[in-house]
Amino acid sequence: ALIRILQSPEPKVQVEGIRALSGRRADNAVGELTRLARANDASVRKASISALGIVVAESDLGVLIALVAKPKDAQDRGAAEQAVEAAFRRVPEAESRARPVLAALPTANVEAKASLLRLLTWAATPDALTAVRGALKDENTDVRESALRALADWPNPDPTDDLLGLVRTTPDRTQKVIALRGYIRLAGLSKDPTSMYARALELAESPADKKLVLGGLGTASSAEALTLVEKYLNDEAL
Repeated sequence: ALIRILQSPEPKVQVEGIRALSGRRADNAVGELTRLARANDASVRKASISALGIVVAESDLGVLIALVAKPKDAQDRGAAEQAVEAAFRRVPEAESRARPVLAALPTANVEAKASLLRLLTWAATPDALTAVRGALKDENTDVRESALRALADWPNPDPTDDLLGLVRTTPDRTQKVIALRGYIRLAGLSKDPTSMYARALELAESPADKKLVLGGLGTASSAEALTLVEKYLNDEAL
């Protein structure tokens, strides 16, 4: 009966039906919700996309990824990305999260690639990391920056060497800061954080970046970390 309500010509009625189906986690409504995710009314699209994030099964992840890659309206992309993240939380296998994103990436436009690269951080598989590394060489500046930010937000230390290399070689000040701060964040996830923090201190140029490193060293719990911190006790800026 609720699915039949979605056939109503009234957007407000459709939205209430969508919310009710979402509350029931009605996975048998995926087809109708997918249709309404491309409806003319923005409120219906938004409600449908959000509902899909709650009801889709692992096998239907491609439906949501398609809404990220090619939404009805570009303003829907953020909602679709959030819906994918909600769905990913219910998918235990990283490979299953990565597969539909990697399939959509080669044909995606610039705006979609930025979202897809961010979503790959939820998978963090070797293939996902390879794809993000490849995007660092994309001809488009925005895609390259999105790839860099994805590496900086990676959930494990695998891209530390990539970020360290960028800190040392990129002439772009913004990219250098993003890479360094990502490297500092990943140092806290590594098995040997002190040595990583030491390298970061050598490369940090601004007091703000050095403060980030010193804050990390406070959690490193090693004699070497204490020695590094002591050097800065008389530095007025730090």
